[in-house]
Amino acid sequence: LHQTTALGRLLDPLADKLLTLGSLFVLALDPLSQPGFEVPNWVPTIALSKDLLTVGGVAWIKWKTGRNVARPRILGKACTALQLLLIGLVLIAPDVVGAIPAMESIVRAGCWIVTVFAAAAWVDYAVAGQRALGDGDNIHAD
Repeated sequence: LHQTTALGRLLDPLADKLLTLGSLFVLALDPLSQPGFEVPNWVPTIALSKDLLTVGGVAWIKWKTGRNVARPRILGKACTALQLLLIGLVLIAPDVVGAIPAMESIVRAGCWIVTVFAAAAWVDYAVAGQRALGDGDNIHAD
């Protein structure tokens, strides 16, 4: 129906974050991991840190200026998409390792790529937030 509500605009990204972060943390637990396909603890830790710093920055800008500058950005969306892709990859990796022998290396590379995108997304949000504080423009989606 293409309808939105203020509550829906809050709950939808929150649900996405809880699903993604929760899955990353669960996959980082050693007893649940398949040998060779573990998600290192730093992957969910950096992902959570990025989200907390971003939310903290948005709250601080709201407190300082009275404006809501929370808007999705292309790097943030790419980061979430890559995190979800990594989760799916880690879940199917043990079953396809016979067909794709380099699967362990692919999972390790995926962990690094997700981490780099999380850092880049946070920097992008920080720069956009600084710009919003400096010139009064709202942050907008790319």
